Amino acid sequence: MRMPGENETPAYRVIYDTLKQEAKKAGPDGVRIGSHRELAERFGVGQSTVVRAVNRLKRDGWAYGRQGKGTYLRQRPEPEGVSQITLITPSLDTDTATYSKALNDALDHDRYSLAVSSTHADLNRYQQVISHVGSLRPAGIIILSLPEEVCVVDPQPLVDAGVPVVVIGEAIPGLSCDRVVFSQEDGARKVVRHVLGQGHRDIGLAVYDPSRKEPRDFIAAVRRELAAAGVDLPDDRLFPFSAPHGYSAAPDPYIDATEQMAELLAKGLECKTLIFDHDYPAVGALRAILEAGICVPEEMRLVSGMRCAVEGASPMKLTTVDSHRARQARLAGELLIRRLAGHDGPPEVHHVDGEWVAGETL
Repeated sequence: MRMPGENETPAYRVIYDTLKQEAKKAGPDGVRIGSHRELAERFGVGQSTVVRAVNRLKRDGWAYGRQGKGTYLRQRPEPEGVSQITLITPSLDTDTATYSKALNDALDHDRYSLAVSSTHADLNRYQQVISHVGSLRPAGIIILSLPEEVCVVDPQPLVDAGVPVVVIGEAIPGLSCDRVVFSQEDGARKVVRHVLGQGHRDIGLAVYDPSRKEPRDFIAAVRRELAAAGVDLPDDRLFPFSAPHGYSAAPDPYIDATEQMAELLAKGLECKTLIFDHDYPAVGALRAILEAGICVPEEMRLVSGMRCAVEGASPMKLTTVDSHRARQARLAGELLIRRLAGHDGPPEVHHVDGEWVAGETL
């Protein structure tokens, strides 16, 4: 079985769907399925992938274990109705599509449907959407959070809804729930180690709004990694970017960085390697650099600490760190479904590690 890409159906889900269809045809006593090794050979995957699929079948009622006799598929009583799960996101459509597709892959569609409430970067509507979704009281809610410095959220509508909630991103004060996190510090470490590993020392750091916690953490992590290698990053090599158009009525996540990078180049920017906290400012800056006639990566190099959905917008393939947004969404979906199934343990925080993505800009 060919392993899926970030936006393709994961292998465990293919196995789950196939065996679920077989379970629907099983008799009342069920039908025994092969061992994990036999299933791995059947589907051409590792046994860990099979274990994940079988555990989900058991969780959703399509399989059960008989002590000493193995695992059996069985017909599951039809649910009385399909429950709705709502994804609340302030992301742009391209990023929202990544989250929603992956979340759909995590759901048993005989039991759950997915509704998506996206504000498309309109922060004025973000709280309105949260309040509206809370008043509807879906079966569960997954919300992409924003840093408090960007948007202060009143969590009371989510608390009042009385349904399980899972947050992707920073914690929302006043809301106790499971959370899925990608740390930009992890991205910073991977970026610096690759930059230094290629022998680059003439480094500058560009981040959106360094007064916020996430950029501050990113800056601190970059400086720690550089310092450990004996490389200093003075304040005049830290370039703060702003994003007034990023969360506007007609959002443009690139134009601000394009304009500000053009200003830096006009002033005589001499850094040969620029590190960005995420892809949006990196793409905007890349546009200005290329428009100035500077060759990338021969004359200037760019690298990003967090991948965003910039395919089609970037003039070159960015060197970046994949934060695995689809994996974050699937994990959030699994945590939410576990709560819906009755799990009442304390809130959990699950971390997703980044992965280095080689591109054309470093």
